Amino acid sequence: MVKRNSVKRYKLIIKSPEFDYAYISESGQEKFALTEIDSITTQYSSPQQFAIANKLDPETNKLIINYKANKQERYLFAIFDEYDFLSRLASDNNGLYTVTPGVYFQAEVREIINKLMTDDELYLYLLKMKYIDPKLNERILDFINALKHGYKKDIQFNYKRLENFLVRYKTIRGLEIGIKTYEKLTNPEKQEEKEITNIEEEMKEIKEEIKELKEEKQDTVMIDSNQNENYVQGTLFDMQATPKKKVKQKEKKIGKADRPFCYY
Repeated sequence: MVKRNSVKRYKLIIKSPEFDYAYISESGQEKFALTEIDSITTQYSSPQQFAIANKLDPETNKLIINYKANKQERYLFAIFDEYDFLSRLASDNNGLYTVTPGVYFQAEVREIINKLMTDDELYLYLLKMKYIDPKLNERILDFINALKHGYKKDIQFNYKRLENFLVRYKTIRGLEIGIKTYEKLTNPEKQEEKEITNIEEEMKEIKEEIKELKEEKQDTVMIDSNQNENYVQGTLFDMQATPKKKVKQKEKKIGKADRPFCYY
């Protein structure tokens, strides 16, 4: 797949108890490629550290990524320095829509496939939360089936089809975030403070569906073939926009030279 520049449609939104800010570069750029935003946020360990380093409100509690698709406002999780692989991938492919499938990329893909093959609950979680859309699911299942039953040529062909899909940065990013989120939810030692409500109920529902699948002795997991464009990663955990708050003359007290941000 030929590498190509990404459409700059993403905004980085800084959310604090009083204000929402949109990040603006020193050159006045407000919309970015997803790799550009990740290259920035993965330099920090948390929203608070990001805010302090950039002389923002130290009570900043969240960074989110905002974009429009099908005339609707949508949101993605901002990521930080715990995502070593994505940090490197975003930096190496800054501003691009598709990434170079180098050695470390291929090693990560193999690790992802291994996890999906050995952990049914993880696979179903990624499907349910829509980190895996129908087209990606088809390619994953084709490759797994080729590994189990196919010849060498079948394996190579199906791996290439899968790789051509995963070199889209947003796709591999979604898988990485989905897997790490699942691991935090299912491992109490790694679990951080939950921002998502009713997660216990969601996980209970997922486990009940897994039990039903195992009772039916299904070898593969399939989902409805909804239109790909309507898939939003982590849909059940989708973050809602905070209502804009009116601020009287506050912006006049902060000069552009002091803070490369604008009110959102």
